[in-house]
Parts: sequence; C-alpha cells; structure tokens
Amino acid sequence: MTTPTHDPSERGTHAVMVTRKQADVPPATSPLRVLWRAVATIWSVPKARVGVALLGFFVVLAVFAPLIAPYDPTDNSFGRSEDFSAAHWMGTTAAGQDVLSQIIHGASTSVFVGFVAGLLSTIIAVTIGLTWGYLRNITGDVINFVVNLFLVIPALPLMIVIAAYLQNGGIGMIIFVVVITGWAWGHECCAHRPNRCGAATS
Repeated sequence: MTTPTHDPSERGTHAVMVTRKQADVPPATSPLRVLWRAVATIWSVPKARVGVALLGFFVVLAVFAPLIAPYDPTDNSFGRSEDFSAAHWMGTTAAGQDVLSQIIHGASTSVFVGFVAGLLSTIIAVTIGLTWGYLRNITGDVINFVVNLFLVIPALPLMIVIAAYLQNGGIGMIIFVVVITGWAWGHECCAHRPNRCGAATS
C-alpha cells in the first residue's frame, strides 16, 4: 500500500491562492463611515442642501417650541382678529389666540406625523415590494392590482374622504391616513425600479 505524497510546489501554490482570495475580500466598513458618505452625498447636491436646511429648521422649531413660542397656543385672552403688532407678530385668530405661537407648536405635531408616517410607509412598502418580487402566482397578481389601484387614485382626495369618515381620530388617525395613501409609491419604487430606489436612498 502506497502512501500519497504531496508536491511542495502545490502547497505553495495553494497558499498563494488563499492569500490572494483573502486580499480580494474588502474590509468591513464601519456604520459611521457609511453614514458620513450618505451625508456627504446629500450635502453635495444644492437642492438637497436646501431641503436639509429647511428640515433642520422645522425640527429645531418643533423640539424647542415651548421655549420659542411667546405664548401658550391655547391662550385666548387676547383681542380677536388683531393685526400684527409688537406683541403679536402674526396677529391673533378669531378666538383670540396668538397665531405665531400656534404655528410654532403646530410644527412639533407636523414633524412627528411626518417622521412616523414616513417610517411606517417605508416599512410597509419595502415589505410588500420584496414579497411581491418573490410571488409570481395569483397572490402576486392580487398585490399588483391593489398597488396599481392606490397609484391611480389621487392621494389628496383619498385623504379627505378617509378623514371625513374617520373623524375625531386625533394624530393617530392622521398618521393612518398618510400611511394608507403613501405606501404604494414606495412599493412601486422597490418592486419595479430598485436601481432608482437605491440611488435615492444612498
């Protein structure tokens, strides 16, 4: 019975191939570097720079609304329908409330609704979009029909109709209406134009 022998040159060649494969593996990128690249990419576009500045302004306004607003937005002890003055920069409402204070405090609600509704819409759109990509049977056709139906219906009239039937729902109902009317566009991006969707989010 013969013992198999190994050529030393084969071992050296194998070691070189393993070393080359290890060298071809890209190093792991830290999350902070990825975040910095995303911020730099967005900031390099002038239109995106203006949008980020406006978004930052409203976020700061929403966070520090109690400190920035000159009055309580529910205080109706002022004169009704007053013009702008040193005490009321944007005047007062018909109920005697300061308009500027209401706008500043309203920014916090708008920013909260925007972030929560956008996050939920993205989650629903990505989930349905990826699911539809793997389903090529009757279930996929049904999902495609529902998505196309939401895309055809104008979003603003649909929001008004849903909000009219579901009155007195508060912020939760507003978020629900925005999510229902907005998730289909994200699905369309992820399911049919993944390259454009990735470029938009990178």
